[in-house]
Amino acid sequence: MQNFLDINIATLRQFMVIDGTATRRQFWYFIVFGWLVDFGTSILDGFVPGDFLSTLANIALFVPTLTAAIRRMHDTDRAGWWLLVPIANFVFLISPGTPNRWQKDVSDFDWKG
Repeated sequence: MQNFLDINIATLRQFMVIDGTATRRQFWYFIVFGWLVDFGTSILDGFVPGDFLSTLANIALFVPTLTAAIRRMHDTDRAGWWLLVPIANFVFLISPGTPNRWQKDVSDFDWKG
C-alpha cells in the first residue's frame, strides 16, 4: 500500500497523461493534496500583499487535477467528457472503478519513478 506522498508524487509525474485510469484513492488523495497546498499558500499569502502564491499554486495544479479527473472517469468506464456534466461527473467520481477498455496493466505504472 502506497502512502499519501507517494501517490501524489506519482500523480504529479503523470500531469499530462490522460490515457489509463486513476483509482478512487489516487484521485481523492490528489484532491486533498490540492486543498492542503491551497490552505498552506493561503496562510503564506497572509504575510504577503495579494494572493500571488495561492493563484500560482492553483494554476500549477489545474492541469494535473484535470488529467487525474479524466483518468478517474476512465476508471469508471466513462469518457473524460463527462466532467462537463456537473452533477453526473461527481456521481461518477465517487463510484467504484470497473474493469474497462482504458485499464492499463498495473506493471505499466511506476509508483517510485
